[in-house]
Amino acid sequence: MTKNNTKQKLIEAMYELIAKEGYEKASINKVCTLAGVKKPTFYHYFNSKEEIFINIIKETYPSDFDDILNKIKSITSVEDYKKALYEYGDKFIESYEVDMDMRKVCAEIDLQTTRMEEAKKIVNECEDFIADSLYQIALHGREIGAFSKDIDLKTFSQNIHNMIIGLDKSFICNIKIDAKKIWRFNIDAMFALSKEIR
Repeated sequence: MTKNNTKQKLIEAMYELIAKEGYEKASINKVCTLAGVKKPTFYHYFNSKEEIFINIIKETYPSDFDDILNKIKSITSVEDYKKALYEYGDKFIESYEVDMDMRKVCAEIDLQTTRMEEAKKIVNECEDFIADSLYQIALHGREIGAFSKDIDLKTFSQNIHNMIIGLDKSFICNIKIDAKKIWRFNIDAMFALSKEIR
């Protein structure tokens, strides 16, 4: 097994344990047993349980916003832009609907941000990156004529971001909602508001 494979195997073992037992019960011994390595191997890659958890946070948060942003920036029609926003929502929602472990890990990340300063810092950095990406997406919408110059794009992008956070919390808490319908309703409402302001 190569170094990177071993490190990834440890991260995957920790992820699996967090999903099953939560962060507090996911001991380094259990991680090593599940990954099939000895404790010194763990400490070769990570200084602590907190450090491997931070790696999980970084891997769990959406890292594909650059791809999404580049795809949307290549769109030139308002209709295709709106469709791309729908598709992003569908992809985000479907990832939560099918991956129960991710729901549990995300819930544990939320909990640990109240206890672990480094986790809170990383989550805030990730959320800032998402917020900035959404603002860039809104700016492109204005450039192609989806939104008038009178629309406050910061508020528009914050609304989308809050919707993502709210849907995330609903999934984590297993609240039964029609997430796709909510997503599309909010996107449609934002486009309708832009038309009214024109």
